[in-house]
Amino acid sequence: MPAKDASNTKAKLIAKPGSSAAAGQSGAARVKRPWNARTKVAIGRMLDQEIARLTASEKAIDQRTRVGMQSAGDNEVDASLADLEARELTDLQSAKLRFGRHDFGRCALCEQWIEKQRLLALPSARTCVTCAQLTASALA
Repeated sequence: MPAKDASNTKAKLIAKPGSSAAAGQSGAARVKRPWNARTKVAIGRMLDQEIARLTASEKAIDQRTRVGMQSAGDNEVDASLADLEARELTDLQSAKLRFGRHDFGRCALCEQWIEKQRLLALPSARTCVTCAQLTASALA
């Protein structure tokens, strides 16, 4: 197969659903998962560890606040940290629910597989790098 045809075929296989390159193709269904079973197990462990870490941190902050071991300024910092960690914990728990389903690792926007490196760095990621960048630039 000539090089031009090979790259054209690859573009059709990895094209975002609805794009002209994906016309007549089933876009996301044509691209294999970018990770194997071993990587999925590692991501599952990471999710479990992060959920456990945040749960323990939440309990420690709650304990310090109840005991009154801090100044008012420390309580503000702890409240901000607790809010941030609560959102992160919610994201991780949501990812854990998706983990057992067929849609774990699929971008919520384009439905392509999220890159292996992104999931290893951020197991709760809901979007691929491309969609995350597009969303960030649209919000800027």
